[in-house]
Amino acid sequence: MAEIKIEKKKPIWPWILVVLIILAAIYFFWFYNDQDYDNNDDLLNNDTITEIDDRDVYDNSDEDSTTLYTGTYGTVVKEKAVSNYFTYIDNNQMGLDHEYTNGALVHLITAVEAEAKNLNVDIDANIEKARENAFEITKDPMSLKHADKIRAAALEITTALKTIQQQKFSSLSSEVDGLKTAAEDINPQAPTLEQKEDAKNFFEKAGRLLQKMNEYENNQ
Repeated sequence: MAEIKIEKKKPIWPWILVVLIILAAIYFFWFYNDQDYDNNDDLLNNDTITEIDDRDVYDNSDEDSTTLYTGTYGTVVKEKAVSNYFTYIDNNQMGLDHEYTNGALVHLITAVEAEAKNLNVDIDANIEKARENAFEITKDPMSLKHADKIRAAALEITTALKTIQQQKFSSLSSEVDGLKTAAEDINPQAPTLEQKEDAKNFFEKAGRLLQKMNEYENNQ
């Protein structure tokens, strides 16, 4: 009598388990990446320095205004964002580490944005790009390769200020040209800490340009 072999079916539950593990891994990868994007968005949206409101533009009322800043860059009595930038860079205690550089960029971006808003000049595209580059510095604060982001932000800020200058301050073209040169002097390939003076020069020239714009407006 022939022997009948009965082949047992292989269990399918191991395959089901593998599929479930893969699906779980995909879900957690997607979830945590989505959380990272949300956190980055929250950081940008909740950054009080980067938010512009009516308190940052000029107060054109006839009432006396309290002096907001007096120092190396003259006197500011009306625009809070500009006075904040001047106060930030006019401080001998500050170094040119990554934290200071990012802070200076953010204050400068806010000041330029406020200036444009007050003068009704559209520079939104340049401001957005400058802010994105400034934010990139905070993602890896220990990196020595931030010069490319600093230079990119500086050039966008310069373009924004040039737009303001061309529309409202025709006599300040040489100051804008000097600021552009200072931005271009930042070498994107060199370590940031080796270019402290170049970064400082850019921030100072931006301060001088904003100072003259502020003075011209006050004298009108």
